[in-house]
This record gives sequence, C-alpha cells and structure tokens, in this order.
Amino acid sequence: MQTTEPSLQLHDFTEIRAHIARLPRVKLIERPTPLTEAPHLARVLCPQGGPRIFIKRDDLTSLGLGGNKLRNLEFRLARTLAEDPDTTIWLYGDSKRPAGKVVLEFTVAPSGEVTMCRVVSSELGNPELEHKIVERVRLFHFEARDVETITTTKPIDFFPA
Repeated sequence: MQTTEPSLQLHDFTEIRAHIARLPRVKLIERPTPLTEAPHLARVLCPQGGPRIFIKRDDLTSLGLGGNKLRNLEFRLARTLAEDPDTTIWLYGDSKRPAGKVVLEFTVAPSGEVTMCRVVSSELGNPELEHKIVERVRLFHFEARDVETITTTKPIDFFPA
C-alpha cells in the first residue's frame, strides 16, 4: 500500500514567507532586490492611463546573473552541502536539467595536473554535456605531491530539480 504525505497548505503570503524562511539556504545574492516604478514605460504602454508598472531589479544582485536561477540554487546548494560532498560543480546552461549518474575515469600526475579524463558510463543521454564535464575536469589542478601517477574512477550524481 502506497502512502502519500499530506500536502502543505499555505493560506497567505505571511505563511508562505515563514515557510520559506525555515528552509536551508546558502546566501549567494543580495536580497531583497528592489522594485522600481517605471512611470515612463507605463505612459508609453498605456497613454490613456492604466496600471502602475514596477520592475524587479535583479540586475542589482551581487552576482551578475541574478534572478530565479540563483534563488533556486541557494536552496539546492544548501541541500547538496548538507550531504558533505568533496566537490560541488554548478553547471547551469540551458533549461534541460540533467538527471542521472556519470562515471569518470581520470589520471592525476604527481604535479597535480589531470592528464587524462574520460566518461566510463553515463545515464545522462547528453554527449555535449558529458564532453563539457570532461573538459572541466581536465582543468582541475590538485596539490603537487611526491607520489606515483594515479588513475581513479569517480561517480557524479545529477539530481533532478
């Protein structure tokens, strides 16, 4: 028998804001971004009079990207960091969010340079993204050590949004 959790019912914006405030979050952007009235735009769009128009100024966030992607990332990153990962890489290019596992094999020289990286297996079904991941890993540079060259295999899990 499958059980379902009761749905969360929030009745007004005060409850919604309180619920959001309790969620784990990593601060990436300055908030809140201001709302600026655009009276000239309102006059152009509605010369006979109409509603007041306001613009959310996400261009004023501390990171150049701003907007919903970073707000979403604040929550997702908090959830990811709670799992204490060794490394977290943010790949956010298009609206297609990858899900699945990619297993990489890579070689690290005593100098710390990654001299080889390849995809061993992938559930992503996205060769272009897999290529970008390999190219990014090839840029990694670990601390130089007096050791033999090492080849290792590591999985990367992509969780759906």
